[in-house]
Amino acid sequence: MVYCLRNSTNLDVNEVEAIYKRLDEQVVTDDQVTELLASLPQSQGGLQPLAYGFYHPSPAIRLYTVRLFEKIEGNLAGTRYVRSTNFFHQCAFSNLRYAFSC
Repeated sequence: MVYCLRNSTNLDVNEVEAIYKRLDEQVVTDDQVTELLASLPQSQGGLQPLAYGFYHPSPAIRLYTVRLFEKIEGNLAGTRYVRSTNFFHQCAFSNLRYAFSC
């Protein structure tokens, strides 16, 4: 799934939503978060492919991205990954988290 987000250029909106939804539903435990992070090494951009979901026109994809990042942030190693994203991704995460909590 992460491979598709990282390497595909012309994904349909429904395909992108399905990927983020599946990640949100299936990444639940700390071990699953760690496994996800293992497929997103820092040397290859880390959370960059997932962070693009913050800017997607679909509110559902933005929501799935926020929920996924909250799960990642709840993991010790994941916290470092989230903090290592660029400033704009961190701002988008913070703003969307606030917007979806209201």
